[in-house]
Amino acid sequence: MGGVQSGRAPPNMLAPCRYDGSMRSPAGRPIGQRRSKRVWPVALLVLALGVAGCGGDESQTGSTTPPTRTQGEALTSQDAQSLALALFRNYEVGGATLVADVDYSSELSVHMTGDIDWKNHRGRLEVETIPSDGQPSVAEQVVFDKSEVYTAAQPDQVRQAEVSGRGGVQWVRRTPDAARPVDQLIALLVSLAATRPENPELLEQQDLVFDRTAAVGELAVVVYRSPVAEYWIGEDEGTLLRFVGRLRGFGGEASFTFTDQRSVTIATPDPATVIELNQLSP
Repeated sequence: MGGVQSGRAPPNMLAPCRYDGSMRSPAGRPIGQRRSKRVWPVALLVLALGVAGCGGDESQTGSTTPPTRTQGEALTSQDAQSLALALFRNYEVGGATLVADVDYSSELSVHMTGDIDWKNHRGRLEVETIPSDGQPSVAEQVVFDKSEVYTAAQPDQVRQAEVSGRGGVQWVRRTPDAARPVDQLIALLVSLAATRPENPELLEQQDLVFDRTAAVGELAVVVYRSPVAEYWIGEDEGTLLRFVGRLRGFGGEASFTFTDQRSVTIATPDPATVIELNQLSP
């Protein structure tokens, strides 16, 4: 794990911040504030952020998309069916390796790498906070499950635990908090899979259009776009391979790319190495 060596410390993506909760779905429903006992708000489903239609590209070898399609074209029934199944197919596959880049503000960007287990709502991440003013970046390890977030203990937290008689602490556990930017990103991440398909007829009624064909690595994709987000869906796989969108309160786009989609097993930390956040001083 890295640390700031000098100067003003950059904002901590794991620390609480103000979030206005004003994100709304295409249907106008407020999302992102209410949380159930499942903890991660499924209302942050990426479909709520909007997606974009698919488009043709004559340069894509083997593309099944009609080459006569134009950017901004309305969804076809086949497009709507692909979009309706994409998140469900992610769930069926089980998990993936991920890379995310997020423009949090003009002063701060975030780079995330790790693995996601969509079926069990678990993930293992390294979150790198990158200041724009040249200060050293800060890398923090995060593990999460359906109801808890574990962050690698910082040196001062380890010392506090030792003073209270708790040796061997490596992780700090807390419940998800929508005021923390990293928790907003985790909520979005776990919502990129769904236990059932969406309704394609409803998707055809949304502000979604065909955008283009492209590639993620060597995999051909069709890109669907709305005014605020993009879905990159594998032509052969039918899974979501990339999502690009915006979260309220963030200064720019969040891009999630998924590779090596497969069943993933992620273990939470050994309880003997964990201390609760509320047992530590702020």
